[in-house]
Amino acid sequence: MRTRWLVVLAGVSLAANVLLGIAFVQAGRALKQQAQAASAAVPTFCDEEKKVREELTALLCAVPADRRAIEATLARLDTLRATHRDRALAQFLSSCERASAADRATLHESFRHQMCPWQHEGEGCCAPSPSPGSPSDHAAQPNL
Repeated sequence: MRTRWLVVLAGVSLAANVLLGIAFVQAGRALKQQAQAASAAVPTFCDEEKKVREELTALLCAVPADRRAIEATLARLDTLRATHRDRALAQFLSSCERASAADRATLHESFRHQMCPWQHEGEGCCAPSPSPGSPSDHAAQPNL
């Protein structure tokens, strides 16, 4: 009697695991398709910048160099980069506005840690130096 129930429970467990595995595979495929759709919607900034940079390289290597053309190409490159930066900033701010308060707080702490390392103790060269006369076994600033 116990053996029969054990076989039945093993069969049910196996079926549940197979169904969960199938569900996870389908969810993974859906996420992959969403990521592909999102990346397809993003303009190919890199291709545009590559073309402008190749043009700039050709202008810089030309004999004689055309200063006005070089300056115009540099201006186009700056404009292209500024446009891309503005789009990325708008997209980032939009996603921050939709984020929960906890996510925004985590993001703020991460940014503060990355952009203001002097506000954290023990951050290498930005850590406070030892006071004069104290032992400097592991000083932040080298003794020269």
